[in-house]
Order: sequence, then C-alpha cells, then structure tokens
Amino acid sequence: MTGLNYVTRRGAIYVWRRRLPAWVSQTSYLQISLRTPKFSTAKILANLVNAGFATCISRMKSQRITQAEAQRFLSDLVVRELEKIEEERYYEPDASSPEDWRQRYLDERGRAVAARLVAARGVAADLFPDDIAELEKDGFSSCDIDHVRAQIAITKSEIASQTYIDESRTMATTALRLPDCDTFALRKVGSLRLLAEAEALERSDRRTADALAPSWGIAQVERLDPQAAPERPPEKDNKRYSEVLTSIVSDYIDSRDRAVDDPAEQKKIAKDVSQHRAILAQFVEATQVEKLTDLRQEDLFYYVSVLERLPKIYRKSPEDQARTLEEILERAEELPADKVGLAPSTINRNVTALQGFLKFAKSRGTKPAEVLDLSCLRKPCDDDERSARLAFSENDMADIAQHPVWTGCRSSTRRNETGALIIEDGLFWAPIVASVTGTRREEIMGITLDEIDLTHKHPHLHIRKNHNRRLKNAASERLVPLHDALEELGFHDYVADLKALGETDLFPELKPQNEHGSFGDVFYGKWKPITENQLGDRAQRRTFHSFRHRFISVLRHDTDVPKELVQDLVGHKHQDETDGRYRKMIDFRDQILEKLAPVVNQVPADAWLNAMK
Repeated sequence: MTGLNYVTRRGAIYVWRRRLPAWVSQTSYLQISLRTPKFSTAKILANLVNAGFATCISRMKSQRITQAEAQRFLSDLVVRELEKIEEERYYEPDASSPEDWRQRYLDERGRAVAARLVAARGVAADLFPDDIAELEKDGFSSCDIDHVRAQIAITKSEIASQTYIDESRTMATTALRLPDCDTFALRKVGSLRLLAEAEALERSDRRTADALAPSWGIAQVERLDPQAAPERPPEKDNKRYSEVLTSIVSDYIDSRDRAVDDPAEQKKIAKDVSQHRAILAQFVEATQVEKLTDLRQEDLFYYVSVLERLPKIYRKSPEDQARTLEEILERAEELPADKVGLAPSTINRNVTALQGFLKFAKSRGTKPAEVLDLSCLRKPCDDDERSARLAFSENDMADIAQHPVWTGCRSSTRRNETGALIIEDGLFWAPIVASVTGTRREEIMGITLDEIDLTHKHPHLHIRKNHNRRLKNAASERLVPLHDALEELGFHDYVADLKALGETDLFPELKPQNEHGSFGDVFYGKWKPITENQLGDRAQRRTFHSFRHRFISVLRHDTDVPKELVQDLVGHKHQDETDGRYRKMIDFRDQILEKLAPVVNQVPADAWLNAMK
C-alpha cells in the first residue's frame, strides 16, 4: 500500500504516527481490532476508511493526467479554439490592403509555430539552429523567422502570467476534475492549451476560403431499397427552457441587461438593450413565427425583405407608432423610391443582432428547424467607407470658423445671429479642440478636467474612461498632446477658470438631463444649424466626425509622420501584435509625448486663429 505503512499482530492492525504526515492523526497510533482471521486486505482498507482515513487515501491518489484524459481534453480545446477563430474572423474588418491581409496571415502562422515550441519547452523555448533550418525548409523567410521569435517571447510572457495560470487551474478543476491541481498538472494543462491553439490555427489556414468548414468523408455504401422511415421517439414535455420565440427574446434581453456600478457603462448597456429589444420585436412581428424550432431560412430572407421595403423614417410620430408593420409597408408603397429601404449598414446591424440571439438560443439547446445561414443575408455597402463621412476641407474650416459662435453672436439664446458676444462654452471649444486633437465626439464632449494636464512640459489630454462616458475600445485610452494654438486661443485659461469654480467636467452645460442621454446628444442640437448655415449643401455628408477625418487625413498625407504615431494619437488598434501588446503609452508618458507633440502641431489651426483675430 503506497504511502501507508502498517503491520498486523494478534488479529489487529497498527498504523504508526511516526510514519504518517502530521495531518493524519493527533494520537500516537490507531488500533482497529480484527475479530476474524478471514479479514482480507480490502476489508482492512475499508475499516481504515471508516475509521477516518478517507482524507489520507484521497490525498495519496496520484494527480497525474493520463494520456486518455489529455487526449479528450485536447480534442475539446481544439473544437473550442476553432469556434473562437471562426467568430473572430466573422466580425473582423476587411483587410485594407494585401499587406494588411498578409500581416494577419503571418501573425497566425508565427503564433502556431511559437505555441508548439513553447508547449514543448516551456519558458525555456527559443529558436535553435535546428529549428531555424526546419522553418527555412518550410518556406519561412528571415523576416518570418524574426516574427516567430517575437511570438515566442509573447507566448512565454502569457503562460507566466497569473491570469493564464488561474485559467489553467479552472480548466483542470472543471474539465479534468483536479480541484487540488499541483504544479506538474498545471504545466501539463498549459501545454495542452498551447497545442490546441496551434492545431486550430493550422487547421484554419487563411489561404483556404473554406478552411473553417467541416470536411465530411463520403463513404461508398450499397444502394438499398427504400424503407419506411423509423418512428421518431416522442419528445419530452418537461423541457427546461421554452421554445416560444417571444419567451426566448425576453430571456435574451434579460441576459444583456446586466447590472454594473459604472454610470457610463450603464448608459451603454441601456442603449444596447433598447436597440436589441426593438430589433427582435420587429423580427417577431415581421415573421409571425411562434416557436424558434419552426424558424426557417425563408423566414430570415423575408425579414430582410421587409427591411428593404420599410420607409427610411418610420414610427417617429404617435400615429405611426400605432400602425402595424403591415400598414407601414403599405404606406411605403406610396413613397418615392429614394424614401424607401433601410441602409445596408442598418440591415447588417440587424442581422448581427439576430446572430447573437440565435447563438444564445443554441447555447440553451433550442435550435431552429434547419441550419440557418445569416452570412448570405448581409448587404454590400455601395458607398466607399472613406467617403461615407467626408473630411472638412480647409475652406470648410474657414467657413465654419466665421460663424457668430466664434466671431460674435447676439445672445446666449441667439447664437446663430451676428452680434458682439462671444460665449466660451462647449459649443465654442469642442469643435476647436476636436479639430486639432482628432478626438471622437463623445471623447471630447464628456471629458473631465482631471483628464487634462496643463502642468506637464507637453500639456496633454489623457483620454480614459470616466463617469460621463466609456471608451470605444482598449486602444482608445491614450495621451494626446494639446496643439500650441490652443494656448494662444485661450483654452488653458478656460480650463483654469473651470477648476477654480470647482467644476469637474470640461463642458458642464452639455450634461444630459436624463440617464440615457449623452453629452454629444445635447451638443448635436446646437451644432447642426452651424454646419447647415455655413456649408449649405456641403453639410449633407459632413458631421462632427469630419474634424477627426480631417485630422487623420492631414497626418497620413504627411510622409514624414510615421503611421504608428498617428494610430497612437487617434486611438486606433495596431495590427502588429508586438506593437499592440507592448506599446504601452501610459507607462512611458514622457517619451511618447515627446514624439507626439510635434506631430499634433503639423495639423493647421489657421481657420480658428484668423477668426479670433
């Protein structure tokens, strides 16, 4: 008996304390009388368990992961990784160029090689001469090999992190039933995770269009005479979840409406819930399908056709809200063609919402009547994405800066009429700051005073999540130096005055009056008349975002400004994984501001300076 020393004498068994760990017993020895000489070893062990040795025996059980357990675990992980890759690729934006696509391919190829090497060698992994020779045989260039070496460093950093170790421990507990996982088992789980990732990446080669599609072997079978189909077993009536479409919609909305403490996150969730509730209610009304199990591909096609026949503007008035969808479609038949049909981007948004809903239902075991394909329902966007919202030209900038808001208005309620009053508030400063920093509308509208540092050598904004608004993504948190023209225009004095008054927001008068509103929504009502008055027909495809569009365009056309610095300034994610993971701006504030300050000042601010003069 491994780990437990025992002797028998005179029909009894003695287990000596000095041969056991301290946690087994506090007595000098335990005696279990054996009343009969016919007791077997198994009976003795049973008596030991009854005497309180269950914990002892369970701790003596080996925690080694068997080959069969590892194989099952690896198979499950590969399936999970393939699903993850499929979902990520489904939602990733189209590659902007062949170089962009090739970079994605190289990232995955290098990651697969690195994952296999680290799985085999752990934190000691590196590229040895033999490895390099093998990679060269496989067609890797010197640049590709350098990329693999960088991926190895990234992977080693990941597996050494506490987050990765905790995830492995959780997997060992749930999938392998090892709640007290030791160091060796954790190392094995981590190795299997890397092997699964490598296997999934290799199977889903980007060069093959249908790489993620399952391949089915076609077996040659003997042709048989037709036979009656076997009777289907009766379905259970005591299903845990309802198949009724409206019930599933309700549960799905509840799952998205999660409680959080962050006010900005609450607004985002409320907007998301409201949008999904409206889309799914519209879908149920259009298709008239009662049970999800009856849903077919033709129902999805019909729903998209309804979106293409709806008026561009509907259910805005109380009278229109009282109409059924069928009545609205009938009214649309009388409208001109340019007034009918939702935009392709809106249709695609609704299809994406349906995809999330169906995935939720599938996770609960409720499936439609047939396999559904939502990808074929998506509409191509005819407009060039870069021209969807046009950048302001220098003439546009000059025209906007000549509006009474910056040259003198009549009063606080008559900002569009010429006068002698200049009011420095959000309507005055937000366009100026946005045009020379490239910030998004809500980033600058909802900014707080503690995100503005005027004491540094390079005065700057530290864009980060606050109580007014969240950020679009992780890359949106960044440092943005303030343009030299802002101090000349008086922005620094404006900030100092607000701080002296005890304000916390840069534009307190734009604070929304309801919990679902935003600073940008309040601003929009005041901003729209300005562009319409100053730009006329040119205002049709120019919005506040056009300031950011101009900022990026000016810098990208300057050959002396590296693309990476522009991405850092405007909060765009780096496609290169090394830059994206290790380019931590906040940790190297002085160095990055030193590089970014001259770049910001390359953007012209002449329109504002001339207007103020």
